[in-house]
Amino acid sequence: MTDDRLSADEPPEAGDRDRAAPDLARLSKSARAVLDVLAVLGPQGVPKAALREQMSVHRYVFASPGRPRSALGKVAHVAIILKGEAEVDAALRRLAKKGAVLDARTATVRASGPARRAALSDLSEEALTRAVVAAADTVDVCWTLGLEDVDAPEDPELDPPMRVRAEGLLEIGFEALVEADHDLLDTYGYRLRHSTEHTVDDELDHWRRLVAEYERVHGPGRLSVALWELGRVLHRQNGDHAQEVVELYDDFTTDARRAHGPAAASTLAGRAARAEALTRAGRAQEAVADMESALAEAEGELGAFSAGTTHLHLALAAARRGTGGNEEAERRLDETLQAYEAQSGGDPHETLDARLTFAHGLEEADRTDAAAEALREVLADCRARLRFYDLRRWALISRAKSQLATLETDIAGAE
Repeated sequence: MTDDRLSADEPPEAGDRDRAAPDLARLSKSARAVLDVLAVLGPQGVPKAALREQMSVHRYVFASPGRPRSALGKVAHVAIILKGEAEVDAALRRLAKKGAVLDARTATVRASGPARRAALSDLSEEALTRAVVAAADTVDVCWTLGLEDVDAPEDPELDPPMRVRAEGLLEIGFEALVEADHDLLDTYGYRLRHSTEHTVDDELDHWRRLVAEYERVHGPGRLSVALWELGRVLHRQNGDHAQEVVELYDDFTTDARRAHGPAAASTLAGRAARAEALTRAGRAQEAVADMESALAEAEGELGAFSAGTTHLHLALAAARRGTGGNEEAERRLDETLQAYEAQSGGDPHETLDARLTFAHGLEEADRTDAAAEALREVLADCRARLRFYDLRRWALISRAKSQLATLETDIAGAE
């Protein structure tokens, strides 16, 4: 945990002039807990609804440092659920009366500069850690719920302020977030990819730092999103890091196999990604052999043409193209897609999911028009074949729309 909580040269914030820091000792425990969370969120504050509704904030309010935790377990949990929002509301009103919270009646609330600085200076390490995690839960939920997909294009209204909030939390509580294996670390990395204000080097730096910190904190062999995402970023760099990517996916696949078994989705995805990296590294024949072996193993466990093997089929097609067998690769890929389509008696969700994955494979193979048409067909079939109230229907539609929007942007840019 860093001690650089405050900047000595920090300028006064708008609305803070003539405000004094509150007497922290005279705040109720609930008010102090809410102030802690607002303090670590920085001058940006947070949507009030998220603060009121987030269970991790409620837990911090009811069991903040200095407030004894109930030994009644389930009873205490029920009390948090029933009283959490009311407790946060009451705390905000008290803080507003003391001038410690600005904009208390608006959609976004924040601590005043003097109150925030006083609270940060007074936080113990335990309190800082727990307040950072509670605040990170709030930011991550707000951010991800506001997006159709974490790989959607940048939202100029949502992404920039959420990045600022996330960066503030990473600055003062990075180690706590790594220790907690917090989703905000991944969300921040995903959204860097689509930021108009950041470069690919910023994205690389984030994932490299995470990989190193996860190994330091959790030890080697810990399966992490960061390892996968670092490989993805390097993989996009025109083959310049192909051998490093092979080694990264070697590590990822080994960790996934150890954690989840040889036929797990993460293991198969790792093997497919490694094969793609081998192809880029000029070792396509090796990739073909590995993918044929992986498919035989996976289909022995999952059955022929399972949705879990789509990545393997795509990687095998790419490897065959890498050996010069373009026509064979395209023919076999089309045959595989037709086999998925023929599974009319199977789960339509799996078939549609597989078709989305194959559409991405068509895009990777530079068949952009075919990929766009495949995505439009998936959208039409999702609407026609799945019930309106099916939650998985909407998840598939969201993925297809996001992929299609990105693809159409690329097509328009190339014209």
